[in-house]
Amino acid sequence: MLQFNFAPFPVLETENLILRQISQNDDHEVIALRSNPETMKFIPRPLAETIEDAQKFITDCNASIEKNDLINWAITSKKEDKLIGMIGFFRMQPENFRRSWLYLKS
Repeated sequence: MLQFNFAPFPVLETENLILRQISQNDDHEVIALRSNPETMKFIPRPLAETIEDAQKFITDCNASIEKNDLINWAITSKKEDKLIGMIGFFRMQPENFRRSWLYLKS
């Protein structure tokens, strides 16, 4: 069976962005995103209402990353280390992993 290991946390970079682990310092940006009904329209979770909701989300997310249950990145600009979005994998099912091979004739 496939096993995930997110330690050390994989930081990803593009020309303009850094995808890093979310931290408690991101709590104000998290509340801004997760309390916005338009942003959360297609995400079946309750809206965050308080800064404590945002901090709990961050704590729970990082605890799940430590257990290798999910991974979530904070998206930040290289110019300013401020969360502008989040992306991740939340419903990973390693028991359903299927290896596929591509064979090419030479």
